[in-house]
Amino acid sequence: MKWNVFLKGALVASLVIAAAGCDNASKQSKGAAWVDVSQAISDSPLAEQEKTRLETVKNLLLKAEQEANKSYEGMDKAKADQARSSDAVTINRQWNLEQRAARVALLKEVRTAVEEVRKKNNYTVIVDGGAVLAADPASDVTKQVVESLKSAKVDFGELPAVTIKNEPDSK
Repeated sequence: MKWNVFLKGALVASLVIAAAGCDNASKQSKGAAWVDVSQAISDSPLAEQEKTRLETVKNLLLKAEQEANKSYEGMDKAKADQARSSDAVTINRQWNLEQRAARVALLKEVRTAVEEVRKKNNYTVIVDGGAVLAADPASDVTKQVVESLKSAKVDFGELPAVTIKNEPDSK
């Protein structure tokens, strides 16, 4: 684990040094900058959009769970317990997938905003502040990224379709 952190730090440092040494004849590059991605998310409308999306998904999954519970009423106890357990696994799996998908969609918007700030200000590279060991506070572009995200609307895609299959009567 320590080597992994060390290697990441060394890679980031190498990229920053290489980027700082690049020379662009057509426009003066500012070199490297950094952004606190977590702060950019929490200070922008993205965090609220993600929260709203996940609340909607959670309510949808809870409704599916309630419908599933109704379907267990006519089953014998062992079969109902097995179905309940299987449905819980499915619902939890769907919840985890939706959380990850929401975060991926959100980070796509952040990357777009970071790239916009990078191009607008002629930075060679902008790195995540979590990977920076030391930097001049003047190279922090978090506020610019937040400003760029103010009008962003995350496309989370369609809501999941959750259906409850009733067990056919076995005679």
